[in-house]
Amino acid sequence: MIIDIASPPTPSRMKLIPSSFGATQLVAGCRWPCTEGQGSTVTDVAADLNAAHGTLTNGPTWNTDSTRGTCVQLDGVDDYIEIDSSAAFLSGTRGSMMGWVYITATGQQMFISYGKAGNSNVGLSLGIDSSGYVFGRYKVGGTNFKAQSTVTDSSILNAWTHVGVTWTFFSYFGTGTVTCYVNGTANGTATHTSTWNSLDQGKIGDTAVHGGSSVPMTGKVQNFASSDVRYSDSTMANASANGWGMIAEVVTTTNKTLAVYNR
Repeated sequence: MIIDIASPPTPSRMKLIPSSFGATQLVAGCRWPCTEGQGSTVTDVAADLNAAHGTLTNGPTWNTDSTRGTCVQLDGVDDYIEIDSSAAFLSGTRGSMMGWVYITATGQQMFISYGKAGNSNVGLSLGIDSSGYVFGRYKVGGTNFKAQSTVTDSSILNAWTHVGVTWTFFSYFGTGTVTCYVNGTANGTATHTSTWNSLDQGKIGDTAVHGGSSVPMTGKVQNFASSDVRYSDSTMANASANGWGMIAEVVTTTNKTLAVYNR
């Protein structure tokens, strides 16, 4: 029995790695620890054949946090980390995004987002909306499927917070679910009725749009991850409790599922 996976990972982001448990593991996803401490590149440490590294854009700085160590500081004006388009989601039927944020200002801001080539609408996003609530959103064309949480920006101000969003789509029923997570707990859901493909770059700390408005984040970021696997509630809770970001879900040859966490 496979646990913690709503759908198996797609071949586009799979990687075979040796297992200390004596079995081969399949890994799908990207992870950016944001702990380099120098230079302008944020490395995708879960990279397989399609490394999706990030680039510090418009002047983000390296910060040494007393709690979490090295991280990236964003000024809330125009700083962001641009994620290479090789991380684009090739399937709009399922997926997950998560990361650690430390906001130092209230108000609307974006933690991570993926756009769609040639489209000014953000397809996938996780941040704080104009009403001041943490949210996860899945947007297709002009239709907005937003899972708004009950967690406000002021309640997580000046504190490290684990945020995440998952989505899935069941073609048989023609519907799917978007779920927002804050500190490992599901908080806000929405039902959507469309699939979506990114095929474009993403951004950590701003909105990935074509010709749209910038919604920059003010604060610090670390250990962001995305995957074309829909993580379960227990997996999201473990990622938050572990204190670090998740590389990906793992399927072993013994037909059991494990979660892999790296510092």
